[in-house]
Amino acid sequence: LSWLLAQQQPAIVPFQVPQDPVDAYTEETIETLVKQYLEPIATVSTNTIHLYWAHNADTASPSFVSMTRLASVSGFSYVHPTAYLSVHPTYGTWHSFRALIVFAMDDDDDDEATTPPPPKKCGSPLTPEQNERVEALARTATQDHAHVFGQQQQQEITIDEATIASFQPWIDLRASVPIGSELYQFPD
Repeated sequence: LSWLLAQQQPAIVPFQVPQDPVDAYTEETIETLVKQYLEPIATVSTNTIHLYWAHNADTASPSFVSMTRLASVSGFSYVHPTAYLSVHPTYGTWHSFRALIVFAMDDDDDDEATTPPPPKKCGSPLTPEQNERVEALARTATQDHAHVFGQQQQQEITIDEATIASFQPWIDLRASVPIGSELYQFPD
């Protein structure tokens, strides 16, 4: 909230709340940190820094990055094969990837001695019972979601009580993983 309040212009110009304040805050904060801490150390071996945002949902865009896949290939968390939930052994489903920072390296730096090995993949932290529950809830959420969005394709999507209620199965699915929920679950 303090960041949002700091964005207010002088009283002459009416203050416009960004369409998505979390996305705006994320971009401003990460871009500022990159400029302040990473660009000064970009040497000959690092000639470009690229930023990719989780909120860029255009899957056809060359700058689209699946943050769930990123969490998996980085070894940070396990991706459930049916529910596509990213499950961390400590935080459970209660973590978010907001951006990816990529350093483009010069071709001269192909020295295998300096290339670290790929990270070890994270195995499933779910018990068989938890896994069965997640799979059942994933089937329900997928069926409900397809039904609601099939109806809404003919009309403009509006955020009303019915639309919000259609996301309840996905909320239930995420909350069904008990790992990390006591300490890390996002507030309502």
